[in-house]
Amino acid sequence: AGLRCVQPHIRAKFFEVFDASMRKRLHDRLLYVVCSQNWEAMGPHFWIKQCIELMLSSACPISTLQNCSPTSLLPPVTGVIAMADPADRAAFTQLATVKEEPSDVESEAGDVKESEGEGGESQTEG
Repeated sequence: AGLRCVQPHIRAKFFEVFDASMRKRLHDRLLYVVCSQNWEAMGPHFWIKQCIELMLSSACPISTLQNCSPTSLLPPVTGVIAMADPADRAAFTQLATVKEEPSDVESEAGDVKESEGEGGESQTEG
C-alpha cells in the first residue's frame, strides 16, 4: 500500500522511509519523479502531493531562494491583462467569471431556507 494507503499516519511513515532512501539533491529527485517512477499505479492516490513533497523536502530550510537573473522574471498576471487590447480584456473578464456548480447553489439555497425557518413563526399553529 505505502503511498496509496488511505490512513494518513501510515502514508506519512512510508513517505519518511521513501524520502530517506533518496538523495536530497533536487536534480536527482526531479529525474526520479519524471523519468524513473511510474505514477500510473498510484492513480487517484495523492501522487501529485507526493511528488511535491519529494521536491520540497530537498530544500534547505535555512537558505533563502533567489532568482538567477532579473530578466527571467515573469510579469504579474494583472500587468499582462492591463496591457491587452480592450476587446481581449473584455473577453478575459467574461471567461474569468466563476461559474457556480448546481451543488453549490443548492447548498446555499438550503442554508437560506434553514435560516429563514429558524426565526419565522410557524404557520401551522391555529
